Amino acid sequence: MLGENQGIKGSPTFTYLAASADRRFIVGSQVGRLLVARDDGQQTYQRLKFLEVRSSTDQLVSFGIMTPYGAGMVVATQSRYAYLDLSDPKRPQLTGLPPELADADHVLHQASSILADGQTLWGTLPTGEICSTGAGGSRCWTARDGLPNERWGGLARTPSGQIIARSPYHMVWLDRSDNHVRRIVDLPDPAQVYSAPGAASQAVIVAPTGDLLTQTRHGIAMLRGDRWLRIDIAPSVGSLNISTLFRDRSGSLWVGVFAVGLMQYFNYDTTESWTTDSGLSSNVAWAIARDGDRTFIGTDGGLNLMVGRSEPRPWMESQSTQAVAVGRNDTLWACMSDGTLMRVDRLTGQSRRWTLPMLTNVHVATDGSVWIATGKGLYLIHDNSTSVTDPVLRSSPDLTITDLAVDPDGELWLTGNGALWNLGPNGKLVQTVSDWHEQGISPEIVRHSPDGPIWVGSMDGLFRVDLRGDGPVVTRVPDSLLPNSTIMAVLPHSNGDLWVGTTAGIAIERKGIWTTIDTNDGLIGNDVAADGIVEDVDHSVWVATSSGVTHILDPVAILRPHFPVVSLLSETVNGAPYDGALLPNAPARLDLMLGVFDNPYGGRIQYRTRMVGVDPDWIVQPTGSAIYPFLPSGHHDLLVEAYDPVRHIASEPLHVLVAMAEPWWRRPWAIVIAALLIAGLVWLALRWRTAYLVRQRHALAEQVSSRTRELELRTHELEEARQRLEVLAQRDALTGLLNRRAVRDLFDKHAGRKDASLSVALLDVDHFKRINDTHGHLGGDSVLVEIARRFERAFVGGEVIGRFGGEEYVVLLPGPPGLAPEALRRVVREVVDRPVFFGARVIRFTVSGGIADVLPSETWEQALSRADQALYEAKRAGRDLILEAHPALTPSPVAAAPLGF
Repeated sequence: MLGENQGIKGSPTFTYLAASADRRFIVGSQVGRLLVARDDGQQTYQRLKFLEVRSSTDQLVSFGIMTPYGAGMVVATQSRYAYLDLSDPKRPQLTGLPPELADADHVLHQASSILADGQTLWGTLPTGEICSTGAGGSRCWTARDGLPNERWGGLARTPSGQIIARSPYHMVWLDRSDNHVRRIVDLPDPAQVYSAPGAASQAVIVAPTGDLLTQTRHGIAMLRGDRWLRIDIAPSVGSLNISTLFRDRSGSLWVGVFAVGLMQYFNYDTTESWTTDSGLSSNVAWAIARDGDRTFIGTDGGLNLMVGRSEPRPWMESQSTQAVAVGRNDTLWACMSDGTLMRVDRLTGQSRRWTLPMLTNVHVATDGSVWIATGKGLYLIHDNSTSVTDPVLRSSPDLTITDLAVDPDGELWLTGNGALWNLGPNGKLVQTVSDWHEQGISPEIVRHSPDGPIWVGSMDGLFRVDLRGDGPVVTRVPDSLLPNSTIMAVLPHSNGDLWVGTTAGIAIERKGIWTTIDTNDGLIGNDVAADGIVEDVDHSVWVATSSGVTHILDPVAILRPHFPVVSLLSETVNGAPYDGALLPNAPARLDLMLGVFDNPYGGRIQYRTRMVGVDPDWIVQPTGSAIYPFLPSGHHDLLVEAYDPVRHIASEPLHVLVAMAEPWWRRPWAIVIAALLIAGLVWLALRWRTAYLVRQRHALAEQVSSRTRELELRTHELEEARQRLEVLAQRDALTGLLNRRAVRDLFDKHAGRKDASLSVALLDVDHFKRINDTHGHLGGDSVLVEIARRFERAFVGGEVIGRFGGEEYVVLLPGPPGLAPEALRRVVREVVDRPVFFGARVIRFTVSGGIADVLPSETWEQALSRADQALYEAKRAGRDLILEAHPALTPSPVAAAPLGF
């Protein structure tokens, strides 16, 4: 609230407020005082500073009405007119009038209202005259000029430059260039209106569209062209004493009502409404039907008729009328609350009646068929130009029908007994949907969209039904998109919008976006009647509610967004007013009181704040009170927004600057000392770290060296073990000679050479079993070992000897064929010439053998088999012999090649 902190002493009540032409200054009057404040446009009204205006003699003055003039204001004081000079914002002054207005005190003496138009000042006088004075001279209009002799009040200027004045009964148009009244229009609801002291009670407002607004006995009237539109703003109040009207920059209308208060009204240029004050039999309206310029309205007080834009009047019946439908041949069908179905011939006034059980709705098809929904089934009446049949039951009487509608193909759809029904061209009633995926759903309303889907409303939500080849698909509209879940009416509009009436307003879906409209948007009431939304031929929409009837002239404009304008109502730190000055560094609590202006949805507006650099995201403040319990130090920009969660629109952010001194440890000198200390600590830490790393490097190097040596030793041992294993894999464990596999590998390797020849021999110790039997196995083993040792010493020409198994040996002899047998015999003689000594025993032995030259492409097995055969023949021939294998071949001599073992 404004008070002493804004320069207002005593009571904060103003009797008059006005803005300068450039809207940079707010001028207000209190009893005996004139106050001026500069408006910076930041909606931070706590920071307004009002200055008390003094005259040129520094004397306080009292004043009355005022009007913007040039860069200042013309103000009516107690005895004269004065000019409020606003050229110096710090010292506004009341001075004499500009020269062109020198005659104002005489011409406009005791004017009830004044209006500046360029360099001309207009006024309405108690004598019934309207006068002007200015650069073009002075003149007055009276009854001789066609001006009705009435008490004139409000003044306004049209965009074309004409001046409009009104009285309790008329409105007139004047022009300084014409000595006669240009135009006179009767008011639609003439009555004397309340006149507040110093107020221009008979207000006239010119809208940007050129429409004129003024107050009447029952509300507000708007003159559009030559037609008056009625705006009923408070049906529950009755006759209103509207003292003043004001249109703000956002387009909303502010209405001052004596003994009621200040009211704000939106969309006054797109809606018109009717209540009992404007002719309805009852405010509770149930149904609307349009036919040309005639509007039929079913109410609790009976059937009403409105022709053109005249006031509605009772027509035909006084009983509550629940449903109305326009028929063919100038007929009207109506359902009464007592169960009476009435057909009225509007040309003759004759009517015909039927009594049906529990009537709910009536629909007239294009072919004249009249379908009647009742609580005891579906009825049909054929209405044509020659005859009208009696109702015929077309369904089971057990079917309780709540609503009916016809799709673009002419098929009838019904809701009843918890299901959706379809009456096709064959006349059969088929249940289409009975499973709504929820318990307790009872459909009450059905409407078919031109683009296909069927909309079904219930007391528990809205459902969409899509008919597909594999069956209907039911989808519930989320309740969060609707004002509430009690669906009273559904209208698929021809422009593609979907209108859904509830008991708390109307939800409109446009291109996937849902918006709610209610009394804040121009509806006369929020409680929409069942089937109470109707589209007219001009695409306007009529709405029947429990508070009256509203006609929405422009269904598109009704959804235009009203962006909220956030205002900072108060700003305190620790309970004291705060103006953005630097605060000492101490615990501080910031409290903000927020509000919105020029917005019809103040009750649902949320506020959100974000301190730049401190808050990571917006903080929602739903109550309009924002608290920061601990202000951070530094200079901060606190952003404040007003947000409409229903229409998803936000105001421009309001910037609130907050500043608190930094603590001593963040001041420059403390930062320098801290930086030096930190640098010293860092240098010491680096030194210690470097020494530590050097020590660690040396220790690591020594550890690596030790591990390397260990690895090298281990590698050497592994290599020796590998070599030993390799030798063991190729050597005979007893004699140390090559084993059979190693000899074969050498054979295969040598046999693959093209430039070498090879012979293979098998040797066997004669009567070795006798040696074993005589000297034991150890003696036999010593013989085998000694023989092996002697053979290794005797072979010096690249020959290879290995143990074949038991007492047998295998020998590979490289060289030309034919030379190997003789060389082998020589070696064997050297081996057997000397006995083997086993302890004190002398063991003599002989060796038999067979040798074979390896033929080209001969395998190991083949060559060994021939050598074995020769060995066998040597044994048979008496042993101690070396025989050659047969058949013998005599290849060409080649050089001997070592086996390379």
